[in-house]
Amino acid sequence: VLTKGDAVPGMTLTPVFGRSITLPADLHGGPLIVVFMGALASSRTRGVVALLQEAYADLDREGTRLVVVTGSALERARDFVPRYHLLFPLVVDEDGGHRVAFGLVPGGGLIEQVRGWVDGVKHLRAMTRWGRGLPEPGVPSQMAWFCLGVDGCITESGQGAPLVSDLVRGAGVVPSSSSG
Repeated sequence: VLTKGDAVPGMTLTPVFGRSITLPADLHGGPLIVVFMGALASSRTRGVVALLQEAYADLDREGTRLVVVTGSALERARDFVPRYHLLFPLVVDEDGGHRVAFGLVPGGGLIEQVRGWVDGVKHLRAMTRWGRGLPEPGVPSQMAWFCLGVDGCITESGQGAPLVSDLVRGAGVVPSSSSG
């Protein structure tokens, strides 16, 4: 898994709607946060997307861009974006190439399995808040996030569901609710 200080892999992120982002070339426009999500039908994913949607205005105001990457099918993503009124780009990575480029490999070792169990407990809690969701066989459920700096290097990263506070700190953004 890529970590702080690692170079950003070269690739093009093509959202379901909107303009493509080429890495690392397009980083000169400001920092970029890339969040890898599980299946769009997952209650956990919907819950995290709702939190990211809330934080998006603060990130955008400070010049930090946000992109969410999912392994869900393109048809599902085309339905998801307008249904949940997403303001940020959603990229479909059905073949897992973007995940692999960032060092996120399916399965993983013991630590990843334990994280999966912990995420499973979080998923059960999320089900009570966001609904059950539908299974999407073959879509990785591992969540991870990366803050990419204008210098083409990763400034922060984490695994598991991203906390908005982690993303905001990693991007160097001061939320409007605390800026008085």
